[in-house]
Amino acid sequence: MTPSSSSRENALKTVIGIFVVFVMAALMPFTLLTSGMVFVYPVLAVITYVAVSPAAAIVSLLFDVASAGIYMGIQGAIAFTLAFIIPSAFILRTIRLKSSFSVRVGTAVISQIIGIVLTLGYARLSFGKSIIDAFTEIFGSFLGLMSDETLDSLLVQFYSINGIKSITSMQNVTGLLDASQRASYINKLTSDIRNTLAVSLPGALLTASYHTGLVSAFLSTLICRNKRKDGAYVPIAVWYTPYKITFGAVGMIIVALIMNAVGVSSAQTILNATGSLAMALFTVQAISSFERRMKAAGRNLVFRIIIIALSALILRNFIAIYGAYSAVFGTFGAVRQLRDTKEGTTK
Repeated sequence: MTPSSSSRENALKTVIGIFVVFVMAALMPFTLLTSGMVFVYPVLAVITYVAVSPAAAIVSLLFDVASAGIYMGIQGAIAFTLAFIIPSAFILRTIRLKSSFSVRVGTAVISQIIGIVLTLGYARLSFGKSIIDAFTEIFGSFLGLMSDETLDSLLVQFYSINGIKSITSMQNVTGLLDASQRASYINKLTSDIRNTLAVSLPGALLTASYHTGLVSAFLSTLICRNKRKDGAYVPIAVWYTPYKITFGAVGMIIVALIMNAVGVSSAQTILNATGSLAMALFTVQAISSFERRMKAAGRNLVFRIIIIALSALILRNFIAIYGAYSAVFGTFGAVRQLRDTKEGTTK
């Protein structure tokens, strides 16, 4: 590569880095309102770090913190730093050290989960309430901005009041509810939303953290391989779940089921969280198995991507069950790993 072409490439990287910085800063308010979208920040930081430059990634993260501060105040900036900036720093460090793929995945997933836990704890200390209560209050404030006609339409459709299950026009329900009925149903809706969040939000956050860490590690090694920076890349076809994690996930679900059966407080939340995380774990295992089998059958990359994507979208539960079976009894399953360990042949 000539000096002039190298200069042009560096200039192009700088422009791309600046573009990424300002786009992500501008998108801050929209990603905060979209479930799971805020988790794109660590992933984009990793892509920027390895594809553009470390400086661009660092500046991008600083701008993200500044944007969080502008839209949510100093407390929002601190929460954003705990949730995404600190985990991103650990992930980027594994790239700089050229750590192995397993170390990158482990560091990324664990740091992301710890970041979310720290953020929830900080929110509790700062606001004197859980994030679930905070979301519930925001939802209640949102309902308070609606007109009576809009609220009646929403409540009638949500609860099938008076047997009505669908509304084609808001005028059809104008005046259907009096003030006391409307207030009663609003309280019920707010309570239902809070209960739903209490059960589903922890699992959603854990699953999003797991996916974020996994994608960050995978993309960093893939881009580094293409740029010939390190050899940590591991093809999806040979991914496997370590047997300790497999048995740990199964054990946690069994414990959660027992707790739920005997009526332990918050058992349903724990069951949902462990179930969601296990489903994510075993779905990845299933994808690896599908990729390995289709690749062995000579299927091209586009075909494999389409089949895996459709299967994950349409057959989610089946995929997770298949992945659990593969994690235990598959070619790289826990049973095989234990046997190899016993025989001293595990590498």
